[in-house]
Amino acid sequence: MKNLLVALSSLTLSLLCVSLQADSLRDIYELALENDAQIKAEEAVYLARRETENLARSALLPQVATAYSYQHSDGDTDAISIVEDINGNLV
Repeated sequence: MKNLLVALSSLTLSLLCVSLQADSLRDIYELALENDAQIKAEEAVYLARRETENLARSALLPQVATAYSYQHSDGDTDAISIVEDINGNLV
């Protein structure tokens, strides 16, 4: 009984190990590339430098600026005006 339990445990573990293994050497290589921290760091530096070049080049391009302003004023006033003529008479 003990031997049967050991055999079944070994069979289960071996099947799990086979399913965890990669299909080919190419898969192992691609998996290593995806998880390599040094490669990711170098790629980030490369992308940052490429963006810096684009920003530097943008200063040479024509610059466009726009502006828009709108002001509305509406007011009603009621007033009486007193006007004097040349002789000082109220009109």
